[in-house]
Amino acid sequence: MTTENLEPSPLTWLGGDRRLARSLGRPVRDLLQIEASGGLLLILATIVALVWANSPWQDSYESFIHFHISLELGSLLTIVPGGAFALSHTCVQRDATTSEPTSEPPY
Repeated sequence: MTTENLEPSPLTWLGGDRRLARSLGRPVRDLLQIEASGGLLLILATIVALVWANSPWQDSYESFIHFHISLELGSLLTIVPGGAFALSHTCVQRDATTSEPTSEPPY
């Protein structure tokens, strides 16, 4: 499926007549549909980082670079197996209740 010349529905935010959608949303959408946009964004980010690191605000750049983000997976590791078990149990139970008994083996 190609995304060329696809106009958004007037019911969506990008298809609406709001100023922010017209001035920012649609140009960003059009830019991201170009294959080279990823490379251009990386070059732009590199230039911004070089200028910021060598500017009078380099202390804020250093604190930004050394900012630590962590994701705690403790509770997620207990939820995922339980959810997988519940989903598989539901699928097996649904298959058992909807399939009709036959005299032939299932293979």
